[in-house]
Amino acid sequence: MNDRDKRTKKRFRRMMRRDYTPVIETAMRECDVKSRKRAKQLLRAFLQWFSLIPEATEPLQMLQSVDRIWHAFVLNTQLYREFCDEFAGRFIDHDPADIANSPGLKVRYAAYALKHLKSAFGNELEPELTKLSQAVTCCIGCGSNPRLEHRKPGFNDVEYSEAMFAL
Repeated sequence: MNDRDKRTKKRFRRMMRRDYTPVIETAMRECDVKSRKRAKQLLRAFLQWFSLIPEATEPLQMLQSVDRIWHAFVLNTQLYREFCDEFAGRFIDHDPADIANSPGLKVRYAAYALKHLKSAFGNELEPELTKLSQAVTCCIGCGSNPRLEHRKPGFNDVEYSEAMFAL
């Protein structure tokens, strides 16, 4: 395990010490998560995924199933803001509109996320996240990478791809 993976796993362990009861309750009430057990599984997957953000050098592909927890989290604005400040050092925007419709980019960002998740978590990786190798239907990281914040309104996918690869 390299130093980056150690930092990621340590960050995740710190995340796991927090109380996410409001997120779990919101997920079941507002985000179509059917049970507390499933909400906890998705939350754990989200936390593993989010733990990559501070050191990600590319956008991180999100899964639609895990995205429901992110929506529940965002609805708890104060908790989410404090969480972002503590674990990412800044607020992480979530825009559920798909900012890069290119399947090629989604596959690339999914492979990048899954590679680093497997490296950091090994056999402790939440099984839901292994679906990143098959399902790239959701948004890309929604602001998980500072380079995304500089995207100009009106870019089309080709311009966006060229701009991302030029960085």
